[in-house]
Amino acid sequence: DGASGPVDGRVADQVVPSPDAIVSDLAPNQDQTSKPDIKAPKPDIKAPKPDIKVPKPDIKVPKPDAGKPVAGKWVTIPPGVFNMGSPTSEKCRYSCCNAQEWRHQVTLTHKFEMLSTEVTQGEFKGVMGYNPSHFSSCGSTCPVEMTSWNEAAAYAVKLSTKAGKPACYSCKGTGKNILCNPSPAYAGKKIYGCKGYRLPTEAEWEYAYRAGTTTAFYSGGVTDCKRDANMDKIGWYSNNAGGKTHPVGKKLKNPWHLYDMAGNVWEWCHDMFEINPKNPTASVTDPVGTVGTSPVFRGGCWYNPAGDARAARRYLGSHGIHKKTIGFRLARSVVP
Repeated sequence: DGASGPVDGRVADQVVPSPDAIVSDLAPNQDQTSKPDIKAPKPDIKAPKPDIKVPKPDIKVPKPDAGKPVAGKWVTIPPGVFNMGSPTSEKCRYSCCNAQEWRHQVTLTHKFEMLSTEVTQGEFKGVMGYNPSHFSSCGSTCPVEMTSWNEAAAYAVKLSTKAGKPACYSCKGTGKNILCNPSPAYAGKKIYGCKGYRLPTEAEWEYAYRAGTTTAFYSGGVTDCKRDANMDKIGWYSNNAGGKTHPVGKKLKNPWHLYDMAGNVWEWCHDMFEINPKNPTASVTDPVGTVGTSPVFRGGCWYNPAGDARAARRYLGSHGIHKKTIGFRLARSVVP
């Protein structure tokens, strides 16, 4: 089941390189998000002042009881500007193949909702009628896993239908054999105009993970790629998970009240995995990866070391793979 890592070494003709490989420096930009709660080192290069500031999100999430899981809530996240990727000085930086974590300024022009927790086994079964999880004994409050990108998209479609919202994806088939693609009406950047539930884009995901912070983890910098005290605070990974998933919402939330953005299970994103940008330091607005056939997942998991749960870490899979290390959470554009 992929115990040697989250995915096979080669997917859709793209090779997953060794994390030890390093490329030449790319000029990072200075982060322009709201002031984080945790002090971060200054970036290498100053970036121009963005036109958009990041206000506080509309959060209505109760504080968790000690040791008890938190039920997923929708957090409304405002538009804003941030620096996506990692500076060349960041420890554990996965910078092979033309800088997969290239540092560049991103502007998100839309407000969006994001689920405060990963989709749980109970939530998935309640909508889809089955529970595919390897760790089913963990219980209904644990994250669902063994879900392919297709199944995550199908869940979003069914949830949208139940809520009377448009479907952002079109799907054929049932269960683990279902096949999904973005609906033609929402291809490319048009996905930001879909009012239904969907997977977050990579940019939305990292923006939400950072929540105004600029360090490797939203709890601070990284000092050790395998075992890290800042990672211990916020997520379940190889050093503290005991080889299994855990109920959602039991670790430290980020400044925008999102839980388990680091660790527990990797999370599928809407985008396809893109590398080798023509201008890696160029600023972009509302990006969506559409090149290739390998969807992205983010955030690390119970099986992987601390360095894989950094905000900038990226990985790729295929639409149909099922791994006990991969789950998802949903997002939804808030548009007129």
